[in-house]
Amino acid sequence: FPVTIPPGNTITFGYDVWYITGNATLPDITSNDVGKILFIKNIGGANYTVTTNNPDTIDGNTFNYITLTHTSGGNVQGAVMLQARTTTNWEILGHYGTTTLG
Repeated sequence: FPVTIPPGNTITFGYDVWYITGNATLPDITSNDVGKILFIKNIGGANYTVTTNNPDTIDGNTFNYITLTHTSGGNVQGAVMLQARTTTNWEILGHYGTTTLG
């Protein structure tokens, strides 16, 4: 996820990192969380699903879960970077490995 910073400017990210080893539910988005970034990586030994906390959605009211695939041998682990765009919507900024939206 490359970020270009214009000369003379700085960027501060407010983010959390989750390493999941089972199914998980995304946190509620508060007004203070809008704009923050959440990185989630599946380090468990199976495919795990991250579900929104109702009524939250992902990518503009289209999806409410992401399955992060963990391949045999653990060489490719599904990961996703989300940004809280509003108090009810997460936007996918990027993903790695195999991820499935639903």
